Amino acid sequence: MSLTPTQIAADPSPLASEVSDREGHVFLVRPLRNTDATALGVFFDSLADASRRVYGPHPLNCEHAQVLCEQIDYATSLRFIALGPASETPEQVAGYMILELGVRPGDAGRYREVDHPLDDTITATFAPVVADRWQENGLGSAMFPVVTDAARRVGRQQIILMGGVRDDNPRARHFYEKFGFERIRGFFAGGVDNHDMILHL
Repeated sequence: MSLTPTQIAADPSPLASEVSDREGHVFLVRPLRNTDATALGVFFDSLADASRRVYGPHPLNCEHAQVLCEQIDYATSLRFIALGPASETPEQVAGYMILELGVRPGDAGRYREVDHPLDDTITATFAPVVADRWQENGLGSAMFPVVTDAARRVGRQQIILMGGVRDDNPRARHFYEKFGFERIRGFFAGGVDNHDMILHL
């Protein structure tokens, strides 16, 4: 069933789901709320430098968590958090995924350069980060179907990566390939080689 931004703002629970990692830990994945600033800030501040190095859509600190939660707009982006695990820390953020509804100018420009223009009305832009404690436990893989389901329900037909994926991050590249992302092009930015990839829903 499709959802409008107004419907999501009134009740985001239809986009929420319980998921499990490979070890059987249960997490609640749901859209970010304006009451999540403190928990999201703790999550951002706890990330190791290695995680920060491969993630850069916005600052990863408690100040920016406050801004994000004050400016929630379901018409432009859906930001998902994973809370848990339920049996240990049910209110702690363990993962965070951005689904922007549309395309950033820089990303759109790179796709145009290789004759692959993107329709802003059917494309979403994705970026994830998982807490260091839960990386390599399958939490990201468990969260992603919740995000793709939400993308379909708000009328998106394809997902691209925000700023591409770094070539020196093979774990992330494998993640995207596993879920069916296709490589469109390579490009050099931030001192490293990167890849633009797209998933057709």
